[in-house]
Amino acid sequence: MRKIGFKVLAPVVMVGTLWGCDEIRTQTVDATASVDSGVESDAQQTALDANLPDAAPMRTTCEEYCSTALANCTDDNQLYVGMDECLTSCAGLPEGTSGDTNVNSVYCRSYHATIAGENGNASTHCPHASVGGAGVCVGD
Repeated sequence: MRKIGFKVLAPVVMVGTLWGCDEIRTQTVDATASVDSGVESDAQQTALDANLPDAAPMRTTCEEYCSTALANCTDDNQLYVGMDECLTSCAGLPEGTSGDTNVNSVYCRSYHATIAGENGNASTHCPHASVGGAGVCVGD
């Protein structure tokens, strides 16, 4: 049997409900641990890997922003005709940092596109989510 080693970069936190009891457990896993994979050879592992479904790729910051903007900024507040137009516009913007609310970044625009979906906020926040930033998502 082949052994598979693994490295843990941070403690593992498990949150769950078990028989009506909410509990949070933190467990640090031994970074030198190995487990028996049940696989005899590289050829067998390759065959197993070939049968696994592909994992869904992680969405980029622009994809997240565009999905949100297209969903929340519609009708009179529409910013883009479709995903391709949005992604093209977004590609030229700095990504920024999660939590940006008033700088020239994709994260700033994503924030405003998100709150545009809240009760009656589209006319205020969709312009901020636009590629031009409407005086909010601009500058440093």
